[in-house]
Amino acid sequence: MRQAGQGWVLWPGYCRFRFDAVTDDPLDLGQDWFIGLDTGWANWSVLYHHVNRGTLQKPRTVFKPYKQGVDILDGPLQWCGSWLHEVGTMRNEFLAADNRLVVAEILSLHLIAARQIRLFDY
Repeated sequence: MRQAGQGWVLWPGYCRFRFDAVTDDPLDLGQDWFIGLDTGWANWSVLYHHVNRGTLQKPRTVFKPYKQGVDILDGPLQWCGSWLHEVGTMRNEFLAADNRLVVAEILSLHLIAARQIRLFDY
C-alpha cells in the first residue's frame, strides 16, 4: 500500500481485479513517477477512494536472499504472504540467471498443478 496525503493505492503488480466489478471503470495501470507518485495513482479517484482502508488485510512482507550464501542486495526475493515477487535489482548477470533457476524451482509444482487443471496451455 502506498500513501500520499489522504490518498492511498495498492501497487498494480500486486492487484487482481474481478473483471465484472471493474469492467466499466477507466482503470489506468500506467506509471505516475513523473508527477512524483508511484504506479497506480491514476486509480485513486476511480477505485480506491471508495474503499475503507481499515477493511484491507496486509500480508506480512519479508525480503530474503534467493538462496543461502548470496547477499540479500545481490539477489532478493520478496515474500508478501504466499505471494512471491522476484525483485528486479540483480547487479550480477550470473546471479540473475541463477536466481531465475531458483524461482523456477519454487514455482515448478504450482505450474504442474495449473497445467493439470488446464489453466495454462504451455
